[in-house]
Amino acid sequence: MHKVSLIIPTLNAGPHLPALREALDAQRRRPDEVVVVDSSSTDDTAATCRSYGWRVHEIRREEFDHGGTRNLGASLAAGSILVYLTQDALPADEQWLEALVAPVAAGASAASFSRQLPRPDATVLERYARLHNYPDASHVRTLADADRLGVRATFFSNVSSATDRRVFESVGGFPTRTIINEDGQYAAKLLAAGHKVAYVAESRVVHSHDYPLSLQFRRYFDIGVSHAQAEGLLRRVGTTSAGLSFVRGQLSYALAEGSAADALRVLVEAATKFTAFHLGRRHELLPLPLRRRLSWRRAYWSRDAG
Repeated sequence: MHKVSLIIPTLNAGPHLPALREALDAQRRRPDEVVVVDSSSTDDTAATCRSYGWRVHEIRREEFDHGGTRNLGASLAAGSILVYLTQDALPADEQWLEALVAPVAAGASAASFSRQLPRPDATVLERYARLHNYPDASHVRTLADADRLGVRATFFSNVSSATDRRVFESVGGFPTRTIINEDGQYAAKLLAAGHKVAYVAESRVVHSHDYPLSLQFRRYFDIGVSHAQAEGLLRRVGTTSAGLSFVRGQLSYALAEGSAADALRVLVEAATKFTAFHLGRRHELLPLPLRRRLSWRRAYWSRDAG
């Protein structure tokens, strides 16, 4: 029987905690421990988590790093299977954890990730994003899929994921000092090392965001930066065809399910994301103050980032 450690990075997570605890208590297969890495929350996050019996490790906010903080959580955990969950992702039913860890526990894959469902108030565009990225059929990907799928072969989400600890340690865990997309880079490392990554549609969490255009720009600028800094498999696979396919599908969905305004929003968002991504890919040509201004994670550029 594998020991499962649930690792949750937090920052002012107070509003999410009661529902999350209730969902975890309802699981058919509960985690053996919950490890919280808190980035100096100013609300009652740390105290509330401790009152639940969860282990809490606090770090300075400026120390947070998408990959490094999750690696820290792994070093604090005792499980042979490491499960990662973001504070705003809510397990949709009692089989979330059991289904998520099943392929890892069985040795069928080195890592797995959950299906994400849109929140009830999600916009038309966000509903399509969840349908497109998280279909209702499970699948397993290997290195052989990279030529066919391009960057989609490395798609992986730490919103809700699981990984075999031994494999995690053998490939060096998540990349550190990465601005974003530590999960995609981890999946690329796994595939390149000959491991399998499973998408488990039966493991479901409710998670979506309705970002304004300004945040969409900053987020995709950071994604572009992460691709420019990536190494190995993630650096060589293509991104353009995946992006065009998404935009075409989202436009059709908006016309069918939404309004002309939604369709226009698709085109505006696509242009915004494209521009931001390619600026991020070429961030080294920009002066540091401008990189900070364009980026979502501005603190990243304050730590001697390249």
